[in-house]
Amino acid sequence: MISIELGGIINGSGFISRDQMNFDGRFAWSLGKYKNIKFANSLFAFNYNEKSFYINSSLYPIDGGTIDLEYDSNEDNSFNINFTNISTSWSLLTAVDIFNLDNKKIVPNGNFRDLEDIEISNSDKSFKEKITFINNFLNENIILENKFNLKRYLSKFESRYDANVTIEGNDKSNFRLKTKLNGYLDIKNDVKKSSKEEFSLDLEGGIFTGKGFLYINKLPLKSINIFLDKPRDFEGDLNIKLLYNLDQKSFTTNISSLNTSINSSPIIIDIGSVQFSKSIFDLNLSFLVNNSNIPINFSGSIPINKKDKLDLRLNGNGKFIELIDIFADDYFTFKKGDVNLRMILTGTINKPIANGFVVIKDSEIDIYSNIIKNINSILIFDFDHIEIKSFEASDNASGNILIKGVLPFYDGSSFKDKDISLVTNKFNIKSKNIKFLTDSKINIGGSFIEPIFSGKLSLNNGFINLNNANKKNNKKNDSKEKNNERNWPELFWKKDKKIEIISNETILNSFLLGKNVPNYLENLNFKNLKLKLGPDFRIQYSEIVKAYLDTKLDLNLDGKVGEDLNARGLITLSKGTANLYTTPFKLDKNKENYILFASRSGIVPYINFSLTSKVPDTIIPISENNQDLNISSGIDENLSSSGFGVVGIGNTRLIKIEASYEGFLDQLSFEDENKKIQLRSTPSYNRSQIIGLIGGNSANLINRAFISQINSSDGFSERFQLSLYPALIENNEPINNVFSNENIDVDDTEKSSSNTGFSTQAWIAEIGLDITDRINFAVQATPDRDDLPPLGILTLQANPNLELLGSMDSEGEWKSQVQLFFRY
Repeated sequence: MISIELGGIINGSGFISRDQMNFDGRFAWSLGKYKNIKFANSLFAFNYNEKSFYINSSLYPIDGGTIDLEYDSNEDNSFNINFTNISTSWSLLTAVDIFNLDNKKIVPNGNFRDLEDIEISNSDKSFKEKITFINNFLNENIILENKFNLKRYLSKFESRYDANVTIEGNDKSNFRLKTKLNGYLDIKNDVKKSSKEEFSLDLEGGIFTGKGFLYINKLPLKSINIFLDKPRDFEGDLNIKLLYNLDQKSFTTNISSLNTSINSSPIIIDIGSVQFSKSIFDLNLSFLVNNSNIPINFSGSIPINKKDKLDLRLNGNGKFIELIDIFADDYFTFKKGDVNLRMILTGTINKPIANGFVVIKDSEIDIYSNIIKNINSILIFDFDHIEIKSFEASDNASGNILIKGVLPFYDGSSFKDKDISLVTNKFNIKSKNIKFLTDSKINIGGSFIEPIFSGKLSLNNGFINLNNANKKNNKKNDSKEKNNERNWPELFWKKDKKIEIISNETILNSFLLGKNVPNYLENLNFKNLKLKLGPDFRIQYSEIVKAYLDTKLDLNLDGKVGEDLNARGLITLSKGTANLYTTPFKLDKNKENYILFASRSGIVPYINFSLTSKVPDTIIPISENNQDLNISSGIDENLSSSGFGVVGIGNTRLIKIEASYEGFLDQLSFEDENKKIQLRSTPSYNRSQIIGLIGGNSANLINRAFISQINSSDGFSERFQLSLYPALIENNEPINNVFSNENIDVDDTEKSSSNTGFSTQAWIAEIGLDITDRINFAVQATPDRDDLPPLGILTLQANPNLELLGSMDSEGEWKSQVQLFFRY
């Protein structure tokens, strides 16, 4: 049963005889719609009797152009269709709908954008009702996957055409098509200035049976950009001649090029032949690159069935690496040298077998901005294994790499004593998210599809940024997003399957602990691989966490990724920063900070860290009884309602905050919903007060928004501190100074409290330097107050429970303070 959905407004008139054997008429169809095919307007005139049937119509697609159709049963039962200025995109999308008359259900892929506008009210809704709501939402928004992808490709170019189409025949067995088409193509995101390029098409032959031909003249080479994420500078045209036989399900194609080039590098198709018969593609392709007289040859057969025999030959003739360079993005550039390649691929597509060689002499390449030079290598592909006779190379500094050995492609049982030895010495590796030096002596056993790594690997003098740099681009296309499908399970799903809305903690665990690893890492095995991190090696996640790691006990890795992988070892945190509740913290070097791996815990480490920060105090800290904990007596309610405390401007005192955690990493989340991170302060505030200080404290706004970025940047030493914040300075400076706003005269509490009304606002600037891990010297000044002299402050952390402070202003006045506190 076929369901046809029509829409629009129909007006017209006509005549129908009583015996219904004769009828004629005219009607107009405004805003016509059939399924997803839309017209602005359509006009029809028709006449039917016992001997003939005639119809004439003019269709006006919604995006412009005209389609005139005429059918006369007295004229060889032929359809004549004229297309004038018709959009290619509209035509292709219309063809999808026409040939999907049987309404085949294609389950599309969903992605996270489908849920952007969903809002589920918590009131009076059961969990089942909420899940049912999401399920109904997805079902109502199902789209055909093939059409969705087609739209994405079609959006990249603009093309229109004029054509004349004649369809002859009265039965499926003798329908024939004759088409002449002239059009233009304009790639919207072309790297050069947009320009229209004309092409033509001739098609004649059977539609369902019989033979025919298709000629495409001057098809612009830049049309390939439709299928590429990043457009390239294609120039020139292709001529394609195709002969087909629908009865034998075969075709033969010849391709020739005309002034073709890619990124200004000439490429000539010297021989271009593709044949298809009996489910096998036979290829004979030859390219001339960069005006060379020596061709690159591809020849052989490729079956459609992945289990059938493969027979493909490649002769690089020293130019194959240049062809790769031309097609590659900016991440690969062939600088110089000689590369010769010859290869025969047999076996099957699922399990190909290679026989041939690659010889590299005095070559230099740039891959992901890594300069690798002095490359000399001999690689032999011997059917079921590869033998690296030698591979030597160096980086742009003093590093080098040596590779040698034998490794099978698939089955390692017959090569138990064979492996590949990889040795690096200060070899520099870098990309957008990584940069470090490697020193290693690694043995790679097993096979290429399931390698086993053992030996030693050291990473030092660099970093790994776990944050995906591509996240900054909000216009990523779907193909790029799907590369992250394994890391973020809820981004994509089959809409006929259940979806798990995962929690924030699951995201952290999956991302950092590798529970959802990319496909290319799933088959990695480790056998007592010793990993050493440091010195001067850091791991960071965006600007949220940055930690310098130093291995005290080598990290030993054993097992298979995603199955029984386990680690044991001890890594210390030498220094680091983290942003909690928008406030920057630094690692407390006076505490033990480490990451401990134990075999029984797999790769989930036990971590212990302590972070510290200093933030300006608020005038009225978060307190249920409205007491100002900075002052021994409460602040008058009227004063607090009209003073600076209303907007949260801070005192001169900096409050020391400590954030610590001890436990397994999988119990920790970025947002700390379960309150696993312990918060303490000096002086002692409760948790809600501390969160108010490090989260919503407006006195700390400038520090959080600007200065914290300077303090945490690589351009400044971690021992350097800079702070700027607003404060209230009491006018009775003899008893209250910038160093501390607390009343020195304990017998004059009431008087001090009353003087708060005479406080004025000032900006406090403070520059500090950690002379040692326990001694800090800071200079504090009020740039907008001439009456307050600059102040030098010396802080000595005698032990975790005792802190000694001393201050001296520019007039020589000395003050000191002892802070004694205990941990809980």
